[in-house]
Amino acid sequence: PNDGLALEIVYRAPSELSSGRRRLRKPNKRQDTAIRAAITKFGNLNPILIDTDGRIICGEARWRAAMDLGLDKVPTTTIAHLNEAQLRLYRIAETRIVELSEWDEEALKLEFTELANLDLGLDFSLELTGFSTSEIDNLLVETDHAESDRPLRFAHAPVCRRGDTWRLGDHRLHCS
Repeated sequence: PNDGLALEIVYRAPSELSSGRRRLRKPNKRQDTAIRAAITKFGNLNPILIDTDGRIICGEARWRAAMDLGLDKVPTTTIAHLNEAQLRLYRIAETRIVELSEWDEEALKLEFTELANLDLGLDFSLELTGFSTSEIDNLLVETDHAESDRPLRFAHAPVCRRGDTWRLGDHRLHCS
């Protein structure tokens, strides 16, 4: 199937695309928010895979995010060498196969630790990875199971210090 296969990225208006035959994954507000943030900060880097009729094979969440952001054009790649049944199988495989892997938590911890010590600029934060602050903190917390009475040690500098006050909408949180 790869003989002579040459994929090309073509920019199209999101309105030229349509949802796939069936929505196999349920929309997720957290994912949609993360994708919008990533597109806003990094650019729209992943092409949406479509069939020859403009139906989305893979990338429906990126398509929704592009429409929410009011983007004029999105990168697309047309898959023309597969028949309808093969496209349906590929769509499931592309979505499912990534779920079969697991995070290497030690490597991920090192990556977050190094990134936490870099100046990412005011417009960038670790949450752009799709991980929540609490998930990142849980990953970076080092515990000594043999001495459970010892306080937790963090692998990165604390975000909050004694005396800090955080404004949370109409509320305030004071660290004492």
